[in-house]
Amino acid sequence: MSVTAMPSYLNIPATPAPQAPITTFADDDNDGIANEQDDCPSTPAFTEVDDRGCTKYRSNTSNVEIGIPFLADSSVVRPEYMQEIARLAEFLKEHPTKQVEIQGHASLEGPTLYNRKLSEKRAFSVAELLIQQYGIAPNRVTSLGYGTDQPRINEISVRANAANRRIEAVITDSSNRSATAQNGWS
Repeated sequence: MSVTAMPSYLNIPATPAPQAPITTFADDDNDGIANEQDDCPSTPAFTEVDDRGCTKYRSNTSNVEIGIPFLADSSVVRPEYMQEIARLAEFLKEHPTKQVEIQGHASLEGPTLYNRKLSEKRAFSVAELLIQQYGIAPNRVTSLGYGTDQPRINEISVRANAANRRIEAVITDSSNRSATAQNGWS
């Protein structure tokens, strides 16, 4: 039997092929926009967003959750969430016949009456910003606190409490409100 020499290319140590750098896609609010490009860092899940991660309003928008997570026992809108209020104000300015009811909600933890008052304060703080900072006419903005009456998640947990401390904006057309009032409906 004869032995042949091993081809020289088999003696070259194997080097791994260069790989592309591993990049991670961080999207804390799950809106499809990376954190680095997200101007509205707390847009609620399933909310249609623009390329900056902020709520996308359309002329037929009627109800939208505004991404303003409140800290426990607080009605203060933190600066990083002002962009959401600015977007709502921009929409209202573009649609002068639209009115908005700002609805505040609270977590299930704590006394019911206290949570109702807290949710009213949260709704009022957002309504006040729309009026005072963004110049929306007061007759176009109302606020209402629901307290614990309409929880997003019906439990007491860190996740549920955070989801339930929220603001919703119900948008109506003032011409519809006028017709409703004339017909005696409320």
